[in-house]
Amino acid sequence: MAGVMRNEGSMLGHMEYPKSDSLKTKEDFKSLIKAVTIPDLDVEKITAFYLTDVVANSTNGTKHAFWEFFGDIAITCPTYLFAKEFAQNSPKNNVYFYEWTHPSSLLSPLMGCSQEMGVCHAADIEIVFGMSVLVHSKDADFSKSVMQMWTNFAKNGKPMDGTSYKWPRLIESGVVSPVTKIKEINPTKPDTILDNFFEKT
Repeated sequence: MAGVMRNEGSMLGHMEYPKSDSLKTKEDFKSLIKAVTIPDLDVEKITAFYLTDVVANSTNGTKHAFWEFFGDIAITCPTYLFAKEFAQNSPKNNVYFYEWTHPSSLLSPLMGCSQEMGVCHAADIEIVFGMSVLVHSKDADFSKSVMQMWTNFAKNGKPMDGTSYKWPRLIESGVVSPVTKIKEINPTKPDTILDNFFEKT
């Protein structure tokens, strides 16, 4: 089982590249992409991809585009590609993937993840490890449900075992052109499955 947060790069990009908070123009964006310590990045293609829907000279839009880029290269793409390769090369194993879209209410303020940053890296910790149950938060029932999914997966490789909800494997074995299936983890959307969700990246 592997997964990512909806806004992996927001808090991490803010911490690693504080200049991202004040990005405004396309040139600002390009300059910061060049500062990322990964060799041979195609700055023009990256800029075209991430700024496609951003209004020119929009501080919030440009900043969020950089955070999305940083989350993609640091966590989202490597995690997804590893899970996909593992699923394709180990068809007998159950490989599941999720995108976590539920914001953290306990840890986010402590980690410096503002509401503007969305669902930051590590937003799942308080739910997965039962902190919400211990402090009797509004997410206690959701936390119990998620802990059951993780426990089911650890016991028998099937997170939804014994529940009425669906969570298909990332890639079904024996399919010629498989469509990747990703579960959205959010208490308000318990049965949402995303098809080919990361194909654009």
